[in-house]
Amino acid sequence: MKFFLRRFVALIFTLLAVSVLCFVAFKIIPGDSAMLKLGMDADDAAIEALRHSMGLDRNVFVRFADWIKGIAVGDFGSSSQYSVPVLDLLLPRLRVTTLLALEAIVIMLVIAFPLGFLTAKKENGFFDRTISFLGQVTMAIPPFFLGIVLTLIFGVILHLFVPGTCPKWEDGAGELMLYLIWPAIAIAIPKISMVVKFLRSSIFREYRMDYVRTARSKGVTERNVLRRHVLKNAMMPVITFTGMMIADILAGSIVVETVFNVPGIGKSLILSIANRDFNVAQTIILYISFLIITMNFIVDVLYKAVDPRV
Repeated sequence: MKFFLRRFVALIFTLLAVSVLCFVAFKIIPGDSAMLKLGMDADDAAIEALRHSMGLDRNVFVRFADWIKGIAVGDFGSSSQYSVPVLDLLLPRLRVTTLLALEAIVIMLVIAFPLGFLTAKKENGFFDRTISFLGQVTMAIPPFFLGIVLTLIFGVILHLFVPGTCPKWEDGAGELMLYLIWPAIAIAIPKISMVVKFLRSSIFREYRMDYVRTARSKGVTERNVLRRHVLKNAMMPVITFTGMMIADILAGSIVVETVFNVPGIGKSLILSIANRDFNVAQTIILYISFLIITMNFIVDVLYKAVDPRV
């Protein structure tokens, strides 16, 4: 119990530290959201009046304290550009981004682990060498470029989807899920290659341990050696690595969303930074940080479940 309590307390303090850094960073960035909203030719008095109504002329420590108090009660402020609550602006987009991330995670897990186990059956065999070669190639290609290639092949040439016309949530979750398969594949392919490579290396490393030779000398079958001995130890580092990949997928679909014109939080983050809409940008970054920190906490819990000695 103390293990989980320590991890949870560390999660809270890490999230608080991230919120401080996030707030300070956006106060250092040059630019005035009031001026951007009214335009460069606006009267100075009008700009100052808008800055006062937006609370931009208050002490920075007071503004940070108010922001933290608001977060504690679920109030993330209002968008300076659209004059609507941040949550009302982001929640519809957050549903789309979450659905995209879940599809990418499912694709990664369903493909990566079977491939990793198959390549580990025979080191340097034909299948192992083929998958390793393909993995090296796909790991070197960034997801946004894979998205462009998928759009060209499956959208422009084969006409399996219409590029840039992402269905809205209101049009039906089924149509949206079908369209999001393509950006999900672009996000998942490099992660699949990484997990397969890591799993393969971890299994081969365990196969070379003395306890495996001892088990074989006692007549234990290869199937039971893998299932009862190798996998339990090999999965420990793989859990950590897979957790990092899942966190990366949850937080890293920003550029791919832009390629496929997906109305998720990625586009909102880019626009909010360009427009100095700091309440929106801070909320998105805090959300991304929360996902990564929470994923690390879940990995720690899984570690403890797999190996109680941790």
